[in-house]
Amino acid sequence: MATFMNHDYHYEYSYQDQKKYYRNDVRNMSDFELGYQQAQSDYRYGYQIKYYPVSLIKIINEILDNRLTEIVDFMIGYNQAKKDLK
Repeated sequence: MATFMNHDYHYEYSYQDQKKYYRNDVRNMSDFELGYQQAQSDYRYGYQIKYYPVSLIKIINEILDNRLTEIVDFMIGYNQAKKDLK
């Protein structure tokens, strides 16, 4: 169990508690929302913002009979967040 102390509050959590919370939260999110959230996280923590070639992946998705729909939705969400953060 990890313990973090700040001047205003005392917060404890276990790895299993955080893992359970994350899994439940992610299961309720769409692929678009996951991409959007990832872009916000990358921006917030100073990571390099990624470039996703959505147009190319959409073409490949059509060729593969829409087997990449989740990936396309994630990329669209990521790219939308990039626009919103500017």
